[in-house]
Amino acid sequence: MGRAALCLGILAILFTLQCGAQHREFIQGRLVDAATGEAVVFATVRVKNRAMGVISNMDGSFKVPLTFKEVGDTLEISCMGYSTKDLLLSNFTLNETNTIELYPSVEQLNEVVVRKRRSKESLGSAEIINRAIAAIPENYPYVPFSYVGYYRDYQLKGNEYYNLNEAIIEVFDRGFGAIEQTTSKVMIYDYKRNNAFPRDTVAEMPYGGQAFGKRIPGARLENYGGNEFMILRVHDAVRNHAINAYDFVNRLDVDFKRNHSFELKPQTSTGNEGLYVVAFFRNEGSFWAEGRIYISRRDFSIYRLDYSLFKLEDGATSKIFSREDGNLRKIVDIKLEYRRHQKKMYLNYISVNNFFRVDELPEFTIKSFDIDPERKCYTLDFTRMPNKKEAKKLSRYNIYYKGKKSKIRKVEVLGRKVLLFPKLELGSRENDLFTNAKKDDSFELFSKTTDPLGKNDFRFDIRNLEDINGQKFNESKLVEANQFREFFVQETKPDEKPPTGALFMKKNRPIFLNQPIQGANRPSTYWMNTPLQKVGE
Repeated sequence: MGRAALCLGILAILFTLQCGAQHREFIQGRLVDAATGEAVVFATVRVKNRAMGVISNMDGSFKVPLTFKEVGDTLEISCMGYSTKDLLLSNFTLNETNTIELYPSVEQLNEVVVRKRRSKESLGSAEIINRAIAAIPENYPYVPFSYVGYYRDYQLKGNEYYNLNEAIIEVFDRGFGAIEQTTSKVMIYDYKRNNAFPRDTVAEMPYGGQAFGKRIPGARLENYGGNEFMILRVHDAVRNHAINAYDFVNRLDVDFKRNHSFELKPQTSTGNEGLYVVAFFRNEGSFWAEGRIYISRRDFSIYRLDYSLFKLEDGATSKIFSREDGNLRKIVDIKLEYRRHQKKMYLNYISVNNFFRVDELPEFTIKSFDIDPERKCYTLDFTRMPNKKEAKKLSRYNIYYKGKKSKIRKVEVLGRKVLLFPKLELGSRENDLFTNAKKDDSFELFSKTTDPLGKNDFRFDIRNLEDINGQKFNESKLVEANQFREFFVQETKPDEKPPTGALFMKKNRPIFLNQPIQGANRPSTYWMNTPLQKVGE
């Protein structure tokens, strides 16, 4: 693993450069590894004197409002595995991207040995995990606080962003002793349903278990009333250490250790803080979970937790978990980082990415069928015009009525409609059907209503039929993409309580559906890190 790998995450955001005016409002930088030239991702870029900042993007880029340069502020750049760097904003060049090299920290230890007081016994991975969990009450705030940051959710298909929603949000947390989901309050200062990005209504649909719909293969996602921000927050296993977070972590304080196997890795550091690195994994049936947890050597604070869940692809010939064989699909990836602020640990960022599939309803299928008692035929009404030459072939159609195959003697094609004339035999059920049918009796195949003649008595087997554009009959379209929900803290406020009389986000309602927006109260010091429309653009 390269040195820059410690900073790699799922986040795929690029700084916004969409117009000349916006270009002038921000200074821009890009972080790279001094030795390899690789982008340094998920680095923290802070305006030092104001304790505000952003997280570097997929290409290592970041942007900071020009106003901070004008008043002579300093940037503090830090990332696990690298030495912290301070830079005067006055030295940044306008109207171009400033490249900044980060150097690996001097301390790159190859073994982990910590001496207990009055003992020569080395700490193992299990003991490190135990101490980190036991130290949560000491290391994290148990009094009210708040943090303001940039939130977004979007889908990524290939290298293109879809359905981007953005917001500036302040979270009022009553402290780690309270259940965050029920006691916290959220204020939305601003939001944007970014219509400059492509919108895909199919990818926006909620998750479900239906035959045609949006789903995570082998997993289920609670929708929390459709509120994407609350879905994101529940995946903070450190904040929610005393309640269920996600499989196989479940309750961090009870289940994490017993649900995983652990292995110590070489130590690293962030700033002046030395960190243990503990890798973990879990194999359960067709699932493989793995990750790393970064823990302070000084007081056992949890700085970072990376967690990935994989599933063997359907139809995989090998049951051995192997990325090299391509039989593993990453279905969930979680990146979580905390930072020390005034001697306590507060959230720095959280990113949750899940893979999903959508089986769209077929575009070329049967819309309805009629029984025509006068012409003694079935009329199939297709959603699209079929290829007339192919549609006239008798061999394309098999119709069964009450389990018995109908003998089709003739086919007529009239635009979208195909008329099938069966050979009716006296005394047969099919003959009685036409004798008793009323004119214009029809069946909506996807309707939930009950038809008097019983549409479930019919079964259609239509083979090798295409529409005039070559679309195959009843062929569903499979869409695969990744869903991201992310929150990046720009300012932490210890001892902060929610304002009296304020309007807060409705947690049981989608974040962008008729929520109260405190636009008039939005501080001017927070900004949205809107990505470009394509990764690497």
